[in-house]
Amino acid sequence: MSYQLTTMVVLFLLPGVQCWINTHGGVQVAMGCASNGVVYYLNSIFRNGDRLFDIQCRSPPIAGTSNCHKTGYENTFEQLQFMYRCPNNHYIAGIYSYFSRYRKDRRWTYKCCIIPGTKLDRCYETLFLNEYEHEMKYSVPTGKVMTGWGGTFSFPVRDRRYKVEVCVMVRV
Repeated sequence: MSYQLTTMVVLFLLPGVQCWINTHGGVQVAMGCASNGVVYYLNSIFRNGDRLFDIQCRSPPIAGTSNCHKTGYENTFEQLQFMYRCPNNHYIAGIYSYFSRYRKDRRWTYKCCIIPGTKLDRCYETLFLNEYEHEMKYSVPTGKVMTGWGGTFSFPVRDRRYKVEVCVMVRV
């Protein structure tokens, strides 16, 4: 089986900037915040067998210089369910993916960051943020950060329903 992949598009966003960061079917995307940003807003629409994604970033609830790392791919194509959580009090500051036209699905990797002197508390997982083939819109509540991202895949529809985990950031 061959996978048709295209050149990666890298976009680092400043707080308050909004745009679709990919085109339908095959474009690899990098949805990352600028230095010391946190992902707080997600929007996605399903069209022509793939999703368009939009992301917005803002400053973290507690100011500081972040230490970050990027993960490897955290799911396989057509994996029925996955939920990735950044480890050890890290939050999500970037969400990256590429799309397989053959599988009509995306693989995901993340940029996880921590601000020294902080920890995450009172974490919870949302319900699904979208139905298959429908729009997804979500804003992380003020004072919280996104720490996890996952979804459930449907073979008949070739789409995912997504959910996230959010936590309160507190000083240690």
